[in-house]
Amino acid sequence: MLFVDLDKTLIKSDFLLESFVRYFSQNIFAPILCLGVLITKGKVGLKKFLSNKSNISIENLPYNQQVLDAIYQWKESYPEEKVILISATHQDVIERIAYHLKCFDAWYGTENENLKSEIKLEKIKDLTEGGSFTYIGDSFADVVIWENAQKCYLVNPTKSLLQAVTKINDSIEIIASKKSNLFFEVIKTIRVHQWVKNLLIFIPAILSLKPFVDLLEVLVSGFFAFSFIASAFYILNDLFDIENDRVHHSKKNRAFASGSLSINRGFFIFSFLIAAAVLISISLPQAFQLLLLLYAVATFTYSKYLKKLVILDILTLSSLYLLRVITGGALVEISISNWLLTFSVFFFLFLASVKRWVELNRLNTEVMTGRGYQISDKSFVSNLSYFSGLISILVICLYIESQQAISLYSQSKMLWLIPIILLYWVLETLFKVERGQIDEDPVKYALKSKTSYISVVGFFIVFLLSTIT
Repeated sequence: MLFVDLDKTLIKSDFLLESFVRYFSQNIFAPILCLGVLITKGKVGLKKFLSNKSNISIENLPYNQQVLDAIYQWKESYPEEKVILISATHQDVIERIAYHLKCFDAWYGTENENLKSEIKLEKIKDLTEGGSFTYIGDSFADVVIWENAQKCYLVNPTKSLLQAVTKINDSIEIIASKKSNLFFEVIKTIRVHQWVKNLLIFIPAILSLKPFVDLLEVLVSGFFAFSFIASAFYILNDLFDIENDRVHHSKKNRAFASGSLSINRGFFIFSFLIAAAVLISISLPQAFQLLLLLYAVATFTYSKYLKKLVILDILTLSSLYLLRVITGGALVEISISNWLLTFSVFFFLFLASVKRWVELNRLNTEVMTGRGYQISDKSFVSNLSYFSGLISILVICLYIESQQAISLYSQSKMLWLIPIILLYWVLETLFKVERGQIDEDPVKYALKSKTSYISVVGFFIVFLLSTIT
């Protein structure tokens, strides 16, 4: 007989953690409720509780193709031998997976006792009546089973696990998935490229015309604190969105959705980033700390609830951009002008609506998964993008002729080049979205666009020239 484990073996993730994350995404009190069940009913009770509450889509789990290939090869080589799925995951889940894959002759999971290690071995011995068997697994909990197995299949074993099994069994075959670079997976997952958004906290200090060098240390500290908080909630958002990401044409390749990065590692990275942000912000102004907390709460609320609500999700996204500017002012204790706030409201509304417009362009179904938008909403979202982008430019134009600008900049007429440059960038972006030439986050597009870099250089030059006395 061939016995196959589930977690980190047949699937690339841990089903118990998958269930917890799914339940947490639906109920904010999930950690407390799960802890209560664990204390009162133990791990077996927790598995049953989560299997009933989470309702995970079995079809979209990250199945390990190499393990499936090994199963099919076994069935072809030994057609008379049974293939059995056996796991500490709850029996209800095991049954659903077995019915979905249709490659198992029988299946056993946790019911009254946790089907793991020695208990799993006893079950295997009962089923084989003490005869020989082959086992496919992945962890140290399986060592006692491999010790009694005729042949051992090790799935992506660590060096220490391989050494341990080698000492007790000389019939070993390794099933190794293509390993991704952990460092680059983490970098992609925490969205380092999105940190460019957090440069917005520098804007109030730059526009104040105060000596920038004197403020640099506190600005850099604030930048990293904000970036760590933002990345932490990118992690949490990805964990909450695993189910939706797995049915998305490109997001299915994200680390947690694909199983290339484990959920428990995700929670560790999340905790580390939160701790790092807190440690950095301790020495920064209290107003900054409060705004950082507000950003964390707002981001969590967005990930949990608001992103599913039409219009409100766009307004929230634009508000999170605006909050970066306000936080930058609090960081260096500079009051932000109403002109900057007004421009920011409309320009960030433009970026947020363009983001949704791009997603609607890619939509090949009537309804956007995990969002409230339909394909018929594209016209509204595109109109919102045009409106907000052009209004933001109008605000700059009005500011240039204001008494505040005239008194602050010695060569204020030079500032008229800024709305011209920005108008070109906005119109080019809108034009490319309309044509379907932008199929990614606008921030990613901006980082790749030559026009963006030329525009930034142009803004900088104009800004310097306008301050020359």
